[in-house]
Amino acid sequence: MIRTALAYAVPLALSVTALLLGPPPSPHPTGPVDAPEADTKRAPEEPTPIAEPAGQPATEAPPAPETGAGPQATEEASAGRLIHLSAAESHSHLLLGGPGEVSVQFRISAGMVDRAVRAPLDLALVLDRSGSMAGEKLRAAQRAARAAIDRLRSGDRVTLVAYGTSVEVLARRVAATEKGKARLRRAIDGIQDFGGTDISSALERAADILGRDPRPGAARRILLLSDGEANEGLTTTQAFGRLASRIAGEGITITTLGLGTDFNEEVMLAIADRSGGAFHYLRGAAAPIGDGQHDLFVEVGAQAQGGDRDAFSR
Repeated sequence: MIRTALAYAVPLALSVTALLLGPPPSPHPTGPVDAPEADTKRAPEEPTPIAEPAGQPATEAPPAPETGAGPQATEEASAGRLIHLSAAESHSHLLLGGPGEVSVQFRISAGMVDRAVRAPLDLALVLDRSGSMAGEKLRAAQRAARAAIDRLRSGDRVTLVAYGTSVEVLARRVAATEKGKARLRRAIDGIQDFGGTDISSALERAADILGRDPRPGAARRILLLSDGEANEGLTTTQAFGRLASRIAGEGITITTLGLGTDFNEEVMLAIADRSGGAFHYLRGAAAPIGDGQHDLFVEVGAQAQGGDRDAFSR
């Protein structure tokens, strides 16, 4: 029974590893994750003697462990340095054909990733400048976009897309050198709110740019900064899910950053989930941007995921 469970659990751990290292990735931040502990307090039922073949003396079955004795054995598996999986059963023996119950506890934890080495990144920052973003939400989006720029490396390239009713490409494939970053910061600071919210057209434009002449070995990512309140173009969660799936089919992952306290979580989560990306949120312009945000942009770089779940992501 235990080995059968592990036969399913180990491939799952390997799949999660593949998820972390490239598209399509997992939509959730990582970190040590404890599987729920199974109930080991229920006493096993009275064992039934094992029938022996005719003509052979009966043998005594091994005694069942005491209730609450704790795990009797542990098997472990590891997927590289990223995922560690262990399993422990509540009883070391089970009578063949007899009644009884064995509980299994699985524990999955994530290892540390060397952030010094990652693939070059082609990133499209897609920033919502619609009327619903006026004030604090737009300032938060600009601050998050600048934080993303600050954490990029010279081998990365950035496309900056701003949208409301219309879509405008403010920068196209700018190298993330100091000169390029300064240009991108100026463009971000100059964004002003107006118009409706056409998220779908902005995502399609960003995906079109990233899809042209892709660099060998480079990760292609879109970071959508929005309140998710679409009122032009596609507007339903199902339609956004289909669009995100199509973009993912082109090898592009979308990470979404919900802004404010009233963002459309269903839309932002659907886009991230269906494209293989991750979903995060930032409460406002005054919300902290620290290690959690740093992990967000490392994750956008396709090498790690994580974050401060209380302050930043969920």
